[in-house]
Amino acid sequence: MSRIVRGRVPGRAVIWIFVAASLGIGPESETWPDQAQAAAVAPAQDPAGTDPFGQPPTDDRPTSRPRQSRPVRKRGKATSPKKSAPKDEAKPSTSTSTDGLKFSVDVAPILVANCSGCHSKEGIGLRRGKLDLSSFDSLQKGTPAHKVIVPGKPEESHLILRINGEEDPKMPQGANRALSAEAIATITRWVKEGARIDAGIDPKKPMESYAATPEQLRRMNLARMSPKDRDEKTIAAGHERWKQSGAKQKAEVTPGTHFLLLSNLPADRASSVVKGLETQYNQLRRMLGAQAMDWPEKVSLYVFNENNTFVEFIRTVEGRDFDQADPKWSVRFDVPQPYIAAADPAGGGKEQPATKRRGRGRKSSDEAEAVPDRTLLGVLTEAMGNGSVAAAGNAPRWLREGIGAYLASSIEPRSPYYRHLRQGAFQAVQQGWQTRGAQALGDQLPADELRAAGFGLVECLTHDEYFRQGFRSFLVEMLGRGGAGLDDVLKDIYNGNREQFLQATETWIANAYGQVR
Repeated sequence: MSRIVRGRVPGRAVIWIFVAASLGIGPESETWPDQAQAAAVAPAQDPAGTDPFGQPPTDDRPTSRPRQSRPVRKRGKATSPKKSAPKDEAKPSTSTSTDGLKFSVDVAPILVANCSGCHSKEGIGLRRGKLDLSSFDSLQKGTPAHKVIVPGKPEESHLILRINGEEDPKMPQGANRALSAEAIATITRWVKEGARIDAGIDPKKPMESYAATPEQLRRMNLARMSPKDRDEKTIAAGHERWKQSGAKQKAEVTPGTHFLLLSNLPADRASSVVKGLETQYNQLRRMLGAQAMDWPEKVSLYVFNENNTFVEFIRTVEGRDFDQADPKWSVRFDVPQPYIAAADPAGGGKEQPATKRRGRGRKSSDEAEAVPDRTLLGVLTEAMGNGSVAAAGNAPRWLREGIGAYLASSIEPRSPYYRHLRQGAFQAVQQGWQTRGAQALGDQLPADELRAAGFGLVECLTHDEYFRQGFRSFLVEMLGRGGAGLDDVLKDIYNGNREQFLQATETWIANAYGQVR
């Protein structure tokens, strides 16, 4: 049996036909729900709970270990354990010691960054010198003429002699490619300790597949520092960046659990902003998961009282021009000492709640317009949401923009900013959502239109009864698969396809935003 669902969209009538168990979009009788009857359809199950914001993510919850059965011992004559075959001394040994250097962390990153490019595949070092450094196994074998490493004897190892310049040609070649004294000392010590690979790593595996990345190394170094030292390093970097903005006053620091605010705000207001953003951090952590929000260091918040100092910060620190159509915030979570920079909507003064402001009584329209449309906490929350989603995976831009604005809307729900975003999404429906919505999903709209469409999509996903149940699973999958994986994610989470998704979101936006003025 088929059922016809009529949805009202301004300018035309839309008729959808759902045929049970015949659309081929899900197992057996599951079909994509229409908006009017979404509550009557069994929703997709979200492993994190029914409310995407109400429960902590699965990876935060303790899990019980499965019981393991003990092996049954047979009675009888005891036998001595079999002697293991003598080890082949030619094979590289592995180290299980936690005291010495680890090849994957201390040595492999140096070789991958400075040596493997020439000494692998079609590199000149492999062609001329016949030395392959693409794996630990090939490193141990050396060249057809001789080994380059003698475990325990750095003074006899050609690799050490070459990087020290004690044997020609010096490696790496090139006037500006010499290894640092620290890197040379690390490799020398590793050879002296036995030149071992980490236990559990296949020596024939490509070295670059397990060598620690610069970001992993940075996190490890930060983990070795005390919280006080980490904060002092972040504050020192913050003051240097602050100077580049040309701000006249030195920034005062207001610390939080996950943030360090640098500003010239009144002390009580600065404290209130940090406290409010900590609350939003916890909200976002429930949405994205603990791992995505496990920051190795505190995030700096640079808040400028004047727009021109904020713009100068963008030009000098980030090396780019500021477009007046851009939001007055910037977020960089992909750099050491990550930060959010923003211009204070209240200009450093007393802040009033953002609301639908119109001139009343004897107040002129100029006085009404002078009141900021947004709050500082709302601006910082939008930036944090946008940046955190971007840093957590491969989410498309519409999803990053939508989540940032959606999270901020809970801070300042009556701000005209969100009315403007809803009007923009509704206008896209009027223009033809099958086209404009498809462009949004492909990140092909101008920045302001994409933000409006993304906000509308995320509001639909978090408010609609059917979509809301699977939203967190949808988000996690999109972080992993990116925009190119949208079709697979829709099929896996909602048993639907892109066309049905556009139809359902079109109806929701038309109905929810049609009365927005």
